[in-house]
Amino acid sequence: MIKSMTGYGRAEFTVVEKRPEVMESLDVDENQEIERRTESFSLELKTLNHRYIDINFKAPEKIMRHEIKARQFIKDHIARGSVGVFVRPTLKDQSFGALNRVVVDTYLDAEHELRQHFALKGELDVSSMLRLKDVIGSSSQFVTDPADDWSSLQNALECALSELDAMRGAEGEALRLDVVERVKVIEGYLGSISKRAPEVLKEYREKLAGELKEFIASGVDEARLAGEVALFSDKMNVNEEVVRFLSHTKQFRTYLSFSEPVGRRLDFLCQELLREANTISSKSPDVEITQQVVEIKGELEKIREQVQNIE
Repeated sequence: MIKSMTGYGRAEFTVVEKRPEVMESLDVDENQEIERRTESFSLELKTLNHRYIDINFKAPEKIMRHEIKARQFIKDHIARGSVGVFVRPTLKDQSFGALNRVVVDTYLDAEHELRQHFALKGELDVSSMLRLKDVIGSSSQFVTDPADDWSSLQNALECALSELDAMRGAEGEALRLDVVERVKVIEGYLGSISKRAPEVLKEYREKLAGELKEFIASGVDEARLAGEVALFSDKMNVNEEVVRFLSHTKQFRTYLSFSEPVGRRLDFLCQELLREANTISSKSPDVEITQQVVEIKGELEKIREQVQNIE
């Protein structure tokens, strides 16, 4: 199944922070949640065209520690394209909004010590305090289990990749249908060239036959002149290029039926088809064939633009 490199997928997951066993004996406010607390995240995957696989991973610190595994997981599902991975916090439970009094006291003690021992001046007001790390929503008393974090993230990646894959597959099918129709159009032009080419050679030989009589009358070597005519006629023969061109379009159709990524191979075939078209144009002096080649090259350019979107 042909897939586009453009798509979008989204999922949500939750990370659970737990209080270590060693902290259970400490005195805490009985109204404070100390056993566990959760934080929800949204995960977005956005893919665009790229020659190779390129992953841009952005996430909070607790998620970034799984970046290497996440990158490999994505590479196992996506062969080519620019992949943007964005993980953002969404909802927090009440414990995440709680004021961490222990942390605040620590900062205030540090401020007092700086004033007393280093004679530093300045005020630590409420706005400044709220911007300090772990004053709100986090505490060293809570930790997360890396295995649990990765399991949650992995499940979210699977869901987002499934949605992404469905979108890329639908767009890939649309690309495939468009390319197949354009290949049919090109083959139609090529059929016209195949019919016209023998007529061009016949007309050329008849024209040279008339001129040949004049040369013979003037004493030119008939055998040598006939050889030159045959040689030039052979150079004008585009049958070989037409056969190769049709062979390439047949291979093109075969690749479009593959389930594996074929974008690079299709791009290479586009280059080969364009090369054959240019050769046909350069070998034939016929205006009608030249016009057909122009149309073929126009369709090839459109096909190549579509192929740039195929994984």
